[in-house]
Amino acid sequence: MRHLRKKENFFYDSWIKLVEIEGYDKIAEHFLYNGFSFCGAKPFKYYMLKSDNPGKLLEEFFNGNLYGKDTGITFRLVAHLLALFLNDGNNPQIVSRLIEKFPSACRNKEGKQTGTAVKTMEKYFFGELKPEITFVPLAELSIDPKIKKSFYDIMMSIISDIETEIFDIPSVSKVKDWLTDHQSNNLNNKDNLPGKNNLTSETKQSGIKESINDKPSKIIADVLSTVIKIENENSKYKEELFRVNKILCEERENLKSAQQRIEELILNVNSLKNEIKSKNELLESKEVEISDHLKMNRMLENEQTHQADVALKKIASQLKVEYQNFQTALPMSMSSDLGENLRSQLKRIFAVLERSGMNFN
Repeated sequence: MRHLRKKENFFYDSWIKLVEIEGYDKIAEHFLYNGFSFCGAKPFKYYMLKSDNPGKLLEEFFNGNLYGKDTGITFRLVAHLLALFLNDGNNPQIVSRLIEKFPSACRNKEGKQTGTAVKTMEKYFFGELKPEITFVPLAELSIDPKIKKSFYDIMMSIISDIETEIFDIPSVSKVKDWLTDHQSNNLNNKDNLPGKNNLTSETKQSGIKESINDKPSKIIADVLSTVIKIENENSKYKEELFRVNKILCEERENLKSAQQRIEELILNVNSLKNEIKSKNELLESKEVEISDHLKMNRMLENEQTHQADVALKKIASQLKVEYQNFQTALPMSMSSDLGENLRSQLKRIFAVLERSGMNFN
């Protein structure tokens, strides 16, 4: 188990580093699909939330070259992403787009439900939902009603298949309640369609007219009219509340993205500060090192100069007698004896120079 976790973490970290450098390109897409068995859609979700525009990245995923080619992997990615974002409960736009794509992703190239749909949902959807999850109401998601109906039908069909095989997946009952609550609300809304309301209103008003002279009936009619009026106003308020809630969710997402961006910038600034500090320390170290080298060079130069002076003085001391003899011989007339003496003197001079390190060969 620890070995598998190590592989998962390695793939996760490697994929994240790849997209941080190259972006979500063909190579990143290839590894996301082919490496799905390691950690599913988790790295892509992390990359989306870290970006400035998660919605744009999701569209790049939908428009990728590999999306839909392998329907099994595609559906696993969509189902897993949907579970991960439902767990967060704060990304209604992302959840809406994933639900919109869910019905088509669940079908194979022949238009039928993929054979592995139930197993995929067991592992990558129901198995990934948090126990404490709170679902965003389907009514609050901006999705075409036909797509919602298709999503509902597919999910209920899969849940039915799962319940016949497995009896203990708590998240299945939660999802079922989520879907049935929405379906019940839809049925109630159908009963309150304008045409039916008008019919009910007309029927009630006709009954009121029949007993218009009856004072209690008049009061009841007024109350009904007031209730209908309040209900109509409540519907308007609900629509406005839904619109405001949608805007609030969008602003929350924008704020979250901005906060994440600020945190990243702060981290970058701190990293740059540490880098500058490290560079300054290295520079100071190099300056000290250069200063030490200069001192050493000056010491060596002084030592060499001193040694050269000592050597020259030693040579001068050894040649002093020869120089005095040479000065004595200068005024003399050249003779064979004087020439022999000078030749012997030159030999002695060259011998002194050779002993001092000079080489004439």
